[in-house]
Amino acid sequence: MRWLRLGMLEEISPLGMLVAGVALGTIGVPAVRSGLRSLTVALIKSALNISEGVREAGEKVGQTWSELVKEVRAERENRCTPGECLREAGRGVIRTGVELADQVKEKVSGIREGIRELVDEARQGMTEAVETATEAGTAGAAREANNETEPPTHYR
Repeated sequence: MRWLRLGMLEEISPLGMLVAGVALGTIGVPAVRSGLRSLTVALIKSALNISEGVREAGEKVGQTWSELVKEVRAERENRCTPGECLREAGRGVIRTGVELADQVKEKVSGIREGIRELVDEARQGMTEAVETATEAGTAGAAREANNETEPPTHYR
């Protein structure tokens, strides 16, 4: 447990935690495997949510682009002066840029929050796994000290 207090988890990337968790789950204690399975399901769910959010943002950009093209064509038909056309085009570009920046900001905030939640879940899972492994090791040492050969009930 001491290594958790040293901040090593803060230095590990979320991907590194995922790889370590998967490795521990496939090699480690069966109780740890079931916990990592739920974490893996949560990671996959978050990845799907992120990809859907990115797809939706792309569709909105496409719709905005189509609207801009229609607006430009309508302005062309009105035959505005070059200065008026440039001012209107500039306003439209700025307005669209601000809208897109706001949408991207919202998506990034959502992604950050999702990643924070996943990292917190991974930390909690790793803490529980370490505690479980420590308890299992302590129980095994106590049995050996007492010359007990019967395994604990949770391994049966």
